[in-house]
Amino acid sequence: MKFKVTTLVDITETRVNRNDGTTAYKQQQNFTTLLQTIGIKVNPVYTTSPHMSSVEVDGMFGTNAKGEHTIWTWEFEVEYEGGITVDEMVEMIDLLPVLSNLEESIKINKDVFHTKDKKYKNIIIEDLINKTVN
Repeated sequence: MKFKVTTLVDITETRVNRNDGTTAYKQQQNFTTLLQTIGIKVNPVYTTSPHMSSVEVDGMFGTNAKGEHTIWTWEFEVEYEGGITVDEMVEMIDLLPVLSNLEESIKINKDVFHTKDKKYKNIIIEDLINKTVN
């Protein structure tokens, strides 16, 4: 199974693990939070860190996200078919706390991942094999 996460939340993998209050530490914490949450159910395997780009997001996320914004994209695989689904990740990740005011180009509402909120949705999860998206 192969999945893709696209988010407006800064999930840059910096590998900084000492709490020195820097942006790099906070970015790593967001990535680690996402990785470990998925890891509750399966072991995500990845070879490439999340990458950042700037794109037109109209219609991609919640209605609050319009125009050009910075997004992070991360692809990972899981060990076996059916180990986790998009719907399960949507439930697990919704309202998961994040650190904001990093490199995001949008204000993160209530400093959480929103997988369901029609207005503030800031993360999209796709199953690249079965072509399902939240």
